[in-house]
Amino acid sequence: MKRKRMTPEERQEYEEQKARWAENDRKFRAMVARREARLREWDEYVARRKARLRRLTFGLLGR
Repeated sequence: MKRKRMTPEERQEYEEQKARWAENDRKFRAMVARREARLREWDEYVARRKARLRRLTFGLLGR
């Protein structure tokens, strides 16, 4: 199947669309990275709380 050649206007429109796609991709990857960082911070916070509670509980029980 033979592809139709793009006109200069179509080529420019396509290049602009590619630029928009690249920008959307960059924004999406940044959003995912921020979400992963928040989840990692939350997991660390929960782990610290559990460890503290364990120390307090076993400390009170004399173990």
